[in-house]
Amino acid sequence: MFTEFKFSSLTSLNDDHRKKVEMVLASCNRISYLTLNRLVPEEDVLGLIGRPIIRVWDCIKPFIDARREEVGEKLDSEDPYRYMVHLEESVKRYRTKLQLKSNQKTSSRRGEKIKPFE
Repeated sequence: MFTEFKFSSLTSLNDDHRKKVEMVLASCNRISYLTLNRLVPEEDVLGLIGRPIIRVWDCIKPFIDARREEVGEKLDSEDPYRYMVHLEESVKRYRTKLQLKSNQKTSSRRGEKIKPFE
């Protein structure tokens, strides 16, 4: 789904598509919350889904920014209650641990090339 996701605006998404995006983001945010609060081992989560979560973030970031703007959040805000804050913090940590630059495309563990999302 996300390799084909092209976000243009919140109003361009139908209700079903928006619900699917929100469900994926909510799951990623919950996993990130558990990891950040050390309720599950970060290394286990990083090894299992660290790179996929980064790819989801990179693909869905324009949607997240639009949702934040929709509710009046500033995009450069460090508000600890901002939309998808746990996911955002996890992605920052994972990029650091994996030594990736912001928006650098991740490769799979087996060395296959990943198709860009653009």
